[in-house]
Amino acid sequence: MSLTSFGFFAFLLVGIPVYYLSGRYGRYVLLAMSLYFYFAIAPATVSYHVKLTAIVLYILTVTYVGALLIDRAKGRWRTLLTFLSIAGLAAFLFFTKYLYQILESLSVLFHAPNRFSFLQFGSVIGVSYFILSAIGYLIDVCWQSYPAEKNPGTVCLFIFFFPQVISGPVTRFPEMKEQFCKRPVLDWGTIEHGIRRMLWGYFKKLVISDRFAVVVGTVYADYLSFSGFDLFVATLCYAIRLYTDFSGCMDIVLGAAQLFGITLPENFNAPFFSATVQEFWQRWHITLGGWFKDYVMYPFQKTKGMITLGKKCKAKFGKKAGKKIPFYLAMLLLWFLIGLWHGGAGYYFVASAAIPFTLLILGDLCSPLSERLVKLLHIRRESAAWKTVSYLRTNLLLCPVWVFVCAGSVERGFLALKHAVCSFFGETNLSACALTRTDLVMMALGTVILGAAEYLQHRGTPVTPMLDRKPFAVKWLVVNAEILVILLFGLVGTSSFIYFRF
Repeated sequence: MSLTSFGFFAFLLVGIPVYYLSGRYGRYVLLAMSLYFYFAIAPATVSYHVKLTAIVLYILTVTYVGALLIDRAKGRWRTLLTFLSIAGLAAFLFFTKYLYQILESLSVLFHAPNRFSFLQFGSVIGVSYFILSAIGYLIDVCWQSYPAEKNPGTVCLFIFFFPQVISGPVTRFPEMKEQFCKRPVLDWGTIEHGIRRMLWGYFKKLVISDRFAVVVGTVYADYLSFSGFDLFVATLCYAIRLYTDFSGCMDIVLGAAQLFGITLPENFNAPFFSATVQEFWQRWHITLGGWFKDYVMYPFQKTKGMITLGKKCKAKFGKKAGKKIPFYLAMLLLWFLIGLWHGGAGYYFVASAAIPFTLLILGDLCSPLSERLVKLLHIRRESAAWKTVSYLRTNLLLCPVWVFVCAGSVERGFLALKHAVCSFFGETNLSACALTRTDLVMMALGTVILGAAEYLQHRGTPVTPMLDRKPFAVKWLVVNAEILVILLFGLVGTSSFIYFRF
């Protein structure tokens, strides 16, 4: 079962009425649905289901029992139990996501047979997402942000809630528990919002994303046969493809949760309308960045070693260096872990993460010079022209990130960048993508619609509240128009969501 399958729609149609009729047992209905969905997305083999059963029991035991023990412990025992519990989850993540990739790389390097296929099952089930949520829960209990949950069913539902189990968003326990424990109350307005949100996600994925994927796949499969300009176009296409794929998945996920009266945190906020690289990453994959900042970057900055380093740098290089150097080191750790989280042993993801880290550092160091130039040239930052230039600059600076991801390796990434520069004005070969006139029209029209919706969201006037104020006939017309476009022009069954593999 996938999010774009008819089986998923049938799953929702059966689950929604059962949930709203269950009364105070609503969370247990959601738990049963979540566990069923978790097994339904896996290959239908006995051995695979045995592995998934072991995963559920292991993750739940470590998280639930670990939190209870941490909550009761004090002093060093609390720290030790937190470390052991997190180590248990981190070790599981390593063995299911990273170990196979490392062994596969070694087998290729030493020309040895690959006999480790039995380890290749972690990425299919979105292990990276619910492990982060579980670790965050343990850390919060250690910090005494809230007490450990006594009900194992609530903890299990928090970890494996079906809309988010495959690709996030990464959630926090208190906000989810409050919603899980409330009695289900049917609200037709909420149901309507959920349906509209899901349709918007399907439109992004099936109508827009999968068409841009054709360009990306064709060009990067043999980039030496294309000009540098073609590579540039394919890279821009990948940015649109990735965003419409991932944000479309989030729209479906958030919409599906909304059908049950559950509000999940937003993961995107019009990132392409960002004036700086820093602003872009604050608007992109919001829950992942927030998790790493709250549980890794900020605690790392507050360690005794970093505080001591800051004092030494201040004494030797001045007050500004005393603040900046520990901050930069914390950012380096943050981006290294984000790159590692994305790619495992795919080192090109770490290289991709190094680019925004470098841009952020350079942007911070050059900010005084930038301020002087703005004043010298009498640039009005609030002017439409300057904002447009800033948006374009940000997205162009991020193109090398997408190049490495598309290339699939560090070596191919550098070769692709070199080829793009050296043959930029070569003969174009984009006709090899074999896009039909319908494809081109839907890509152009979809991009315009997406850009308009994103711009309205960036201005603080999102489409949904605007549509809520319209008569029922208008809303009915919009919903049916979306369904019709998806059925007529959606590329159903052509690909899975990109972030499923993480």
